[in-house]
Amino acid sequence: MPLVADSGPDSAVELGVKFKTDVAGTITGIRFYKGIGNTGTHTGHLWSETGQLLASATFSSETATGWQQVNFSTPVSIAANTVYVASYHTSVGHYSDDKNYFVKSGVDTPPVHLLQDGVSGSDGVYAYGSGSRFPAHGFYASNYWVDIVFNPGTTPTVSPPSTSTPSTSTPSTPTSSTSTIWPSNAVPLTADSGPDSAVELGVKFKSDVAGTITGIRFYKGSGNTGTHVGNLWSSTGQLLASATFSGETATGWQQVNFSTPVSIAANTVYVASYHTNVGHYSDDQNYFATAGIDNPPLHALADGVSGSDGVFAYGSGSSFPSQGWYSSNYWVDVVFQ
Repeated sequence: MPLVADSGPDSAVELGVKFKTDVAGTITGIRFYKGIGNTGTHTGHLWSETGQLLASATFSSETATGWQQVNFSTPVSIAANTVYVASYHTSVGHYSDDKNYFVKSGVDTPPVHLLQDGVSGSDGVYAYGSGSRFPAHGFYASNYWVDIVFNPGTTPTVSPPSTSTPSTSTPSTPTSSTSTIWPSNAVPLTADSGPDSAVELGVKFKSDVAGTITGIRFYKGSGNTGTHVGNLWSSTGQLLASATFSGETATGWQQVNFSTPVSIAANTVYVASYHTNVGHYSDDQNYFATAGIDNPPLHALADGVSGSDGVFAYGSGSSFPSQGWYSSNYWVDVVFQ
């Protein structure tokens, strides 16, 4: 969280950060921290170091303040140890700005590294203008609180295993890279399944490292209408966080962020789930029958490692999902920092 969440004049501006990664992978989206005055339209961008625009997407369903995220329609492959620029354009200014943040060091959260000012020119970077443009100017080594969603390694194949394997901080505290179990281009084989009944659907997972769960994701088929609620549970059924989805698209990956991120321990089993009041959920049976999904630091568990996976519970309201059925993948995911 920035020390200065509302800064700068009432002017349209592009604000960015230079970064590189230890390993190749894909950038699936852009994040930025929003202060109360930073209203209007926001567009996220990914650029090469020389200013080639690699991807762009407009933010929607934003909250009044806090971290915002937009996903690209197609993830962008990036090379290891190569400088890129992540940025967003605000039409009104009032951006977050902690000056001198990058003056003595970058931010190292392996495999992602934000660059120290001077390592590859200025960092952070900006460019004034009514429309998006490559940000190349620096000012007092400022952190404008722009971030990426990075999936390390080769994008996994996402069909069932039976056919193929698929806190408040000061400027000295590093920002975090964001991880999910499945990339945003992963899709189920069966996007619409199950009866017309309200049900909770979940996945058991663990992380190699301690961190925070900031939200829940699920894949939505066209028949899965109505209200959806995302939940995070301990392995014994203690509800740790809950949030109602809003601004959903008709199909595809949906995401809701918790009002307060939840700290989780390393190598500890948790359950991520969502409740649908109409059914018609995604369900690929036997997905977890012989293997889990390993996308370090996150791991969805194979069926039998810690009881059933995936899990479900029928009911008109959210309840802890503890029953299993044919090692099903219900396409539930977490957002982990």
